[in-house]
Amino acid sequence: MAGLTLKQLLKKVFGSKLRSRKEWAEALGVTPAAISQWINNERTLPAPNHLEAIASAVAQDDRYPQKLRDEFDAMLDRPVAEVVEHPRVSMGQTLRHYLVQTRAEAALKLVRTLPPGEQIEVLVELGERVRQRLVQPDAMGPPLPFPRLQGVDRERLDQIKQEVIDSRQTLRMGE
Repeated sequence: MAGLTLKQLLKKVFGSKLRSRKEWAEALGVTPAAISQWINNERTLPAPNHLEAIASAVAQDDRYPQKLRDEFDAMLDRPVAEVVEHPRVSMGQTLRHYLVQTRAEAALKLVRTLPPGEQIEVLVELGERVRQRLVQPDAMGPPLPFPRLQGVDRERLDQIKQEVIDSRQTLRMGE
Protein backbone atom coordinates (compact mmCIF):
# COMPACT_ATOMS: atom_id res chain seq x y z
CA MET A 1 0.00 0.00 0.00
CA ALA A 2 1.72 3.18 -1.19
CA GLY A 3 1.07 6.44 0.60
CA LEU A 4 -0.69 7.31 3.81
CA THR A 5 -4.21 6.30 4.80
CA LEU A 6 -7.01 8.74 5.52
CA LYS A 7 -6.64 8.20 9.28
CA GLN A 8 -2.89 8.86 9.12
CA LEU A 9 -3.40 12.07 7.18
CA LEU A 10 -6.21 13.23 9.45
CA LYS A 11 -3.91 12.67 12.45
CA LYS A 12 -1.27 14.86 10.79
CA VAL A 13 -3.76 17.59 9.88
CA PHE A 14 -5.58 17.66 13.22
CA GLY A 15 -2.34 17.15 15.15
CA SER A 16 -0.61 20.16 13.63
CA LYS A 17 -0.30 23.38 15.62
CA LEU A 18 -1.78 25.44 12.79
CA ARG A 19 -5.36 25.05 13.98
CA SER A 20 -6.71 23.52 17.17
CA ARG A 21 -9.22 20.69 17.13
CA LYS A 22 -11.72 23.09 18.67
CA GLU A 23 -11.19 25.52 15.75
CA TRP A 24 -11.53 22.67 13.26
CA ALA A 25 -14.71 21.47 15.00
CA GLU A 26 -16.25 24.96 14.86
CA ALA A 27 -15.27 25.39 11.20
CA LEU A 28 -16.75 22.00 10.28
CA GLY A 29 -19.86 22.28 12.45
CA VAL A 30 -19.00 19.17 14.49
CA THR A 31 -17.79 18.49 18.01
CA PRO A 32 -14.14 17.91 18.93
CA ALA A 33 -15.30 14.42 19.97
CA ALA A 34 -16.38 13.75 16.37
CA ILE A 35 -12.89 14.63 15.17
CA SER A 36 -11.43 12.26 17.77
CA GLN A 37 -13.74 9.53 16.46
CA TRP A 38 -12.54 10.11 12.88
CA ILE A 39 -8.94 9.69 14.01
CA ASN A 40 -9.25 6.92 16.59
CA ASN A 41 -12.24 4.77 15.61
CA GLU A 42 -11.46 2.50 12.67
CA ARG A 43 -15.08 2.53 11.47
CA THR A 44 -15.88 6.23 11.79
CA LEU A 45 -15.21 8.56 8.87
CA PRO A 46 -15.98 12.18 8.16
CA ALA A 47 -19.13 12.68 6.10
CA PRO A 48 -18.41 13.64 2.48
CA ASN A 49 -19.12 17.34 3.09
CA HIS A 50 -16.75 17.38 6.10
CA LEU A 51 -13.98 15.55 4.25
CA GLU A 52 -14.37 17.91 1.31
CA ALA A 53 -14.07 20.92 3.66
CA ILE A 54 -10.96 19.43 5.29
CA ALA A 55 -9.36 18.66 1.91
CA SER A 56 -10.15 22.14 0.64
CA ALA A 57 -8.79 23.84 3.77
CA VAL A 58 -5.56 21.82 3.64
CA ALA A 59 -5.10 22.45 -0.10
CA GLN A 60 -5.61 26.21 0.24
CA ASP A 61 -3.60 26.83 3.40
CA ASP A 62 0.05 27.23 2.47
CA ARG A 63 1.02 27.00 6.14
CA TYR A 64 0.67 23.24 5.75
CA PRO A 65 3.80 21.68 4.28
CA GLN A 66 3.53 21.14 0.53
CA LYS A 67 4.32 17.45 1.03
CA LEU A 68 1.29 17.03 3.32
CA ARG A 69 -0.95 18.93 0.89
CA ASP A 70 0.26 16.76 -2.00
CA GLU A 71 -0.19 13.53 0.02
CA PHE A 72 -3.72 14.52 1.01
CA ASP A 73 -4.65 15.36 -2.57
CA ALA A 74 -3.11 12.14 -3.94
CA MET A 75 -4.86 10.07 -1.27
CA LEU A 76 -8.24 11.26 -2.57
CA ASP A 77 -7.53 9.56 -5.92
CA ARG A 78 -6.34 6.21 -4.57
CA PRO A 79 -8.73 3.24 -4.31
CA VAL A 80 -10.89 3.48 -1.18
CA ALA A 81 -9.73 0.02 -0.05
CA GLU A 82 -6.15 1.37 0.15
CA VAL A 83 -6.93 4.44 2.23
CA VAL A 84 -9.85 3.40 4.46
CA GLU A 85 -9.68 0.47 6.87
CA HIS A 86 -13.31 -0.60 6.56
CA PRO A 87 -14.65 0.94 3.35
CA ARG A 88 -18.36 0.95 2.59
CA VAL A 89 -19.52 -0.03 -0.89
CA SER A 90 -21.45 3.23 -1.12
CA MET A 91 -18.22 5.24 -0.94
CA GLY A 92 -17.36 4.69 -4.60
CA GLN A 93 -14.02 3.79 -6.12
CA THR A 94 -11.97 6.61 -4.57
CA LEU A 95 -12.46 9.17 -1.83
CA ARG A 96 -12.94 11.79 -4.55
CA HIS A 97 -16.00 9.75 -5.62
CA TYR A 98 -17.12 9.80 -1.99
CA LEU A 99 -16.82 13.61 -1.92
CA VAL A 100 -19.23 13.93 -4.84
CA GLN A 101 -22.04 12.27 -2.87
CA THR A 102 -23.07 15.44 -1.04
CA ARG A 103 -23.36 17.39 -4.29
CA ALA A 104 -25.23 14.57 -6.00
CA GLU A 105 -27.68 14.31 -3.10
CA ALA A 106 -28.19 18.09 -3.10
CA ALA A 107 -28.81 18.07 -6.86
CA LEU A 108 -31.32 15.23 -6.50
CA LYS A 109 -33.14 17.13 -3.73
CA LEU A 110 -33.36 20.10 -6.06
CA VAL A 111 -34.68 17.94 -8.90
CA ARG A 112 -37.34 16.56 -6.56
CA THR A 113 -38.76 20.07 -6.12
CA LEU A 114 -39.82 20.05 -9.77
CA PRO A 115 -43.13 18.66 -10.98
CA PRO A 116 -42.77 14.94 -11.85
CA GLY A 117 -42.75 15.46 -15.60
CA GLU A 118 -39.96 18.03 -15.36
CA GLN A 119 -38.02 15.69 -13.06
CA ILE A 120 -38.16 13.07 -15.80
CA GLU A 121 -37.01 15.57 -18.39
CA VAL A 122 -34.05 16.71 -16.27
CA LEU A 123 -33.05 13.12 -15.51
CA VAL A 124 -33.29 12.18 -19.20
CA GLU A 125 -31.07 15.16 -20.04
CA LEU A 126 -28.60 14.16 -17.35
CA GLY A 127 -28.51 10.59 -18.61
CA GLU A 128 -27.86 11.79 -22.14
CA ARG A 129 -25.01 14.05 -21.00
CA VAL A 130 -23.41 11.19 -19.07
CA ARG A 131 -23.71 8.87 -22.07
CA GLN A 132 -22.08 11.54 -24.25
CA ARG A 133 -19.19 11.87 -21.81
CA LEU A 134 -18.72 8.10 -21.67
CA VAL A 135 -18.66 7.82 -25.46
CA GLN A 136 -16.65 10.96 -26.23
CA PRO A 137 -15.15 12.35 -23.01
CA ASP A 138 -12.83 14.84 -24.74
CA ALA A 139 -15.47 16.09 -27.15
CA MET A 140 -17.65 17.37 -24.32
CA GLY A 141 -15.31 20.08 -23.07
CA PRO A 142 -15.95 21.63 -19.67
CA PRO A 143 -19.25 20.98 -17.93
CA LEU A 144 -21.98 23.36 -19.05
CA PRO A 145 -25.52 23.97 -17.86
CA PHE A 146 -27.77 21.26 -19.26
CA PRO A 147 -29.11 22.33 -22.64
CA ARG A 148 -32.52 21.19 -23.78
CA LEU A 149 -31.91 17.97 -25.64
CA GLN A 150 -32.48 17.75 -29.33
CA GLY A 151 -34.24 14.64 -30.56
CA VAL A 152 -35.96 13.79 -27.30
CA ASP A 153 -39.37 12.30 -27.94
CA ARG A 154 -41.46 15.08 -26.39
CA GLU A 155 -44.67 13.15 -26.98
CA ARG A 156 -43.29 10.24 -24.96
CA LEU A 157 -42.20 12.62 -22.19
CA ASP A 158 -45.71 14.13 -22.14
CA GLN A 159 -47.16 10.63 -21.98
CA ILE A 160 -44.88 9.74 -19.04
CA LYS A 161 -45.82 12.99 -17.31
CA GLN A 162 -49.49 12.16 -17.68
CA GLU A 163 -48.95 8.62 -16.39
CA VAL A 164 -47.22 10.02 -13.31
CA ILE A 165 -50.04 12.51 -12.74
CA ASP A 166 -52.67 9.80 -13.24
CA SER A 167 -50.93 7.41 -10.87
CA ARG A 168 -50.72 10.12 -8.18
CA GLN A 169 -54.44 10.85 -8.58
CA THR A 170 -55.23 7.14 -8.33
CA LEU A 171 -53.17 6.91 -5.15
CA ARG A 172 -54.96 9.93 -3.67
CA MET A 173 -58.40 8.48 -4.48
CA GLY A 174 -57.41 5.21 -2.83
CA GLU A 175 -56.48 6.92 0.46
